[in-house]
Amino acid sequence: MVDPEVEFRNPRVQRRDRPWIGAVVTTICGPFDMPSTPELERAISALGQRYPHCRLGWGLDESKRHWLVPTQRGLSSFGAVVVERSRAGHASLGETLDSMVQDRSVDAPLAVFRYDNHFGLRMSHEYGDGRFYDEAIGAIMTAAGSTGAVSWNIGPTTRFPLTNAVLRTFGSTPRRALAAVADRPKQPVPPTPQSGRKTVAWAPARKTESAVLPNALREQMIEWGRTAAPGASWFSLLVSMLLRSMEVAGMRIADDLSIVMDLRRFLKSGDLDGNFVVGVPFNVNFRTPPAELGGLIRSAVVSGRPVAGQASSALRGFRRGTAPVSADSTRLPRVTFTSVGAPSRVNSLPFLDGQPSTCAGSVEPEGPHGLTFLISETPETCVVTASFHENVIDPVVVSEALRLAHTEPVEILAKW
Repeated sequence: MVDPEVEFRNPRVQRRDRPWIGAVVTTICGPFDMPSTPELERAISALGQRYPHCRLGWGLDESKRHWLVPTQRGLSSFGAVVVERSRAGHASLGETLDSMVQDRSVDAPLAVFRYDNHFGLRMSHEYGDGRFYDEAIGAIMTAAGSTGAVSWNIGPTTRFPLTNAVLRTFGSTPRRALAAVADRPKQPVPPTPQSGRKTVAWAPARKTESAVLPNALREQMIEWGRTAAPGASWFSLLVSMLLRSMEVAGMRIADDLSIVMDLRRFLKSGDLDGNFVVGVPFNVNFRTPPAELGGLIRSAVVSGRPVAGQASSALRGFRRGTAPVSADSTRLPRVTFTSVGAPSRVNSLPFLDGQPSTCAGSVEPEGPHGLTFLISETPETCVVTASFHENVIDPVVVSEALRLAHTEPVEILAKW
């Protein structure tokens, strides 16, 4: 039990969280019988006092290197606010997610958007990854419920988690490090000659498109995979289908795509807070069979390549870099796939009957040419969102690719 008298003052931001400072994640899930705004505010305050390390009321100082932590008596809410909004006029989940990003009236690192029957969350990415927002939504909604239960299942940050992951992965079998190096894909040949580069001025113009795949379509894809792609995982089927949908829609993409992997699988405990994920590169394209893609992902995990990649980033200093102000108009989009799977705390909440349960998120694209697909699942639906900058990547083409994914995923899979 945490001593309620303990005060945590200005702890340093973890090095593994610093590259994410400035990035914004938004999430929406529901439908729920939503608690009132005062109930949500009381829940956040109760969680902050009972679990000081949860960071629900924390903010950053001007240097962005230290957290500003409210004292336990008279907990301040400068780091978390609750606002009421309506989804009227939002035709898609993507529009709702974008509206949270663009809401300039809310200046807080963590903001809860209370819609009529949906829970919205906008958080600065330095708080953590998908593990954090799943925990935050589940904990706040549970604490605001009629039972008043207060629980936070993520423990305080541990020292040197990456070092522990490296030792557990390679310490007893140093040869595995060689396997991780051998497993790295070759650097792809740039599709456009350097002499053909054309740099143009650029400013962020983030946009999110979404597609909902109900269970019927999900089951059709899995059934197709059993016969046409034996050994392919559900995730590899979904990634292959999205790559092929983009090709049919007329979008050329770079071959060096990235798949985000959770490094907690390489630790003894999976409750580590903060950011502990890494983008693992793969040289694949729409012609790569789903089973082969699944094999490449399994090989990366077995070799420990995700840990090796994150360790390499740590040696380079975890630098996020400055925001770009120009873009190469000849460069192809670089795609990233990230999945939160079936977020356990969100999916344990009591969804309302009568409408499909949904959970969707939008993440910061990786620079001007980044196109990130985020996959989230409930027992009834799988939601795929695509986040990108619409002044670099054509939103019409992205929308068409997601329309194909929503209407004819099996036909798209069977096309190659």
